[in-house]
Amino acid sequence: MKPYIVLVPGAWHSADCYDYLLPHLQSAGYETLALTLPSVGAEPPIKSLDPDVDHIRSHLIPLLDQGKEVVLVMHSYGGIPGSSAVKGLSKTDRQAEGHAGGVAALVYLCAWMINEGNTTRSSGGGRGGKIGPSSLKIEDDKVTHLMPVPAFYHDVPQDIAEAAADKLRHHSEPTLTSPCQYSAHKYIPTTYLLCKNDQMIPYERQLALVESADAPLTTFTCDASHSPFLSQPELTAKVIRHASGEEVEV
Repeated sequence: MKPYIVLVPGAWHSADCYDYLLPHLQSAGYETLALTLPSVGAEPPIKSLDPDVDHIRSHLIPLLDQGKEVVLVMHSYGGIPGSSAVKGLSKTDRQAEGHAGGVAALVYLCAWMINEGNTTRSSGGGRGGKIGPSSLKIEDDKVTHLMPVPAFYHDVPQDIAEAAADKLRHHSEPTLTSPCQYSAHKYIPTTYLLCKNDQMIPYERQLALVESADAPLTTFTCDASHSPFLSQPELTAKVIRHASGEEVEV
């Protein structure tokens, strides 16, 4: 049986950012669930990573308790609460407690794959990437992106890019200084998709994350922007399918 695919978006984005990717997974026989994090659009903004972590766990645990294996896909900021959320939920951890199911694999899409105790900011994020800090408006614990198309979607068809930008909401700024709670990539099989034309987490920074992982990883590289699920959804789906155990050429 194929694993269940759960997808976590990054900052500012909601579940609908994966709308162009999901059909490629579903047509290959996968059940999918895309989440929207509490940190996005929150009024008032949340004060730590915890609500995002708890939200992800609240969707993972019922699937695992049904005996399902899950592949967790994370984009950008989503790598931090996603990593934190799988603590104790790996197949190995659950089998040790006599439970079926478990998180079988992790997929980081140009995401913050960082070690426990580090934060988005301490890892070099939350400053606007190559576009720079002038692209961000920060006030009242909210961070709003002022230049989303060049930052996220510069290789996406204009109509799709503009529609995606219109759906963005403010992000809860305190989450960017809230520490990662688990170095999940050290304990669960992990795949990382590096995006060479990423304007938010530059390719060089992604390489540094991979090189400092201190764990065996499977990596793929493409020439996409920060949103490969929009600009290259078929390739992104193949990466996820490969991580899920399929023999698929990427």
